[in-house]
Amino acid sequence: MIALILLALTWLVVIPWLVLSPPDFARQFRYRWVNRQVFRTIRAVTVKPAWLSREGVVGIGRLVEVPRDKTAVIAIVNRKSGGQVGAECLAVLKELLSGPQVIDVAECPDLPAVLRRFKGNIRFLVCGGDGTVQWVMNSAATPHPIAVMPLGTGNDLSRSFGWGGGVALSDMTRKTVAEYIYDCARASPRPLDRWFVQIEPFSAAAASSSSASSRTLTMMNYFSIGIDAEIAMSFHQERDQFPERFSSQSKNVLKYAIKGFEASFQGTPLDGAARVTGDGEELAIHPLWKGVIVSNVPCYQGGKDFWGPCDTKDSFTPVDAADGKLEVMGVAGTLHIGMCNIAFDTAHRVGQAKSIRLQLFREIAVQCDGEPWLQPPCVITFTHMGRYNMLARPVMQS
Repeated sequence: MIALILLALTWLVVIPWLVLSPPDFARQFRYRWVNRQVFRTIRAVTVKPAWLSREGVVGIGRLVEVPRDKTAVIAIVNRKSGGQVGAECLAVLKELLSGPQVIDVAECPDLPAVLRRFKGNIRFLVCGGDGTVQWVMNSAATPHPIAVMPLGTGNDLSRSFGWGGGVALSDMTRKTVAEYIYDCARASPRPLDRWFVQIEPFSAAAASSSSASSRTLTMMNYFSIGIDAEIAMSFHQERDQFPERFSSQSKNVLKYAIKGFEASFQGTPLDGAARVTGDGEELAIHPLWKGVIVSNVPCYQGGKDFWGPCDTKDSFTPVDAADGKLEVMGVAGTLHIGMCNIAFDTAHRVGQAKSIRLQLFREIAVQCDGEPWLQPPCVITFTHMGRYNMLARPVMQS
């Protein structure tokens, strides 16, 4: 009798339910399986007590020696990025990982010394904006590969390697952070070109001025002069003066858009103020253009493709962050920038070169990887300085 009842329930209830709702059943099964895999991977990349040295350095911590057959993910967090998002990210990471592998850069007086603690097969998960990634690259004695949890405003480097445009406070959950750790552990390395940017004043008299002194920077994303650098400078000045207005990524993006709209009728044409040569050949800069961009990655201004697609008839090649070349393009003004932002137009492609020389003949706003300033007349050279291995986020299988 019981067997007949079970058989009837199977044919009348269980089998019809499986037939009528297989997608939901499969989705729930896959979710649980993937979730199990995620936390199993996190346990595997967590620093074990046996990997820690017995003695440490005051203010630095204990040495972490990862065995050859193991991998550890070290999370480096800028809790000032993205308003409250960075602080929440730090709290969640401390729940998921062990104490020694979560680094709060706000409490690191000597980040290079802290990063030297880690030996072996290490992967960095940098939680912050593109500036935080640059800081880690410059501080790391050993170039451990980097994944990004984007907390900044533009996050163009993060977008270029598949890590997304930003994690909002509402999405900063245990599940979201766990997935970033999981993807960091299984991602594939992909090289990124890095560039020396050498700025030299035109004359010895100019060099004596502190505002026109020689500088050497490192660039990974882009360098620009003119109207878009003016917008970036206005944005940074207001953020420094009124930090409470910039408490989240969404507010920052909106404020940046407003700055762009306010500049619609501003900006001075270059009109011979800049001269650009690529691999020794002069590149044509239209005198009415209001900006010039030297780019290394395919994303610009929050993930937009200003360079545009290329075909077999084109003399240019698509943007590649590891081809040893820079792309030079011009923008006519803020309206043109707006058209590029909505993919209605592209920037004016000028050239691609392995070395760039940029001469500025008057004071003009410039920016390097989102950091703007007013630059007096000078000569700026871009020289390849090598590559750093980023981690490309794996594509989620459907």
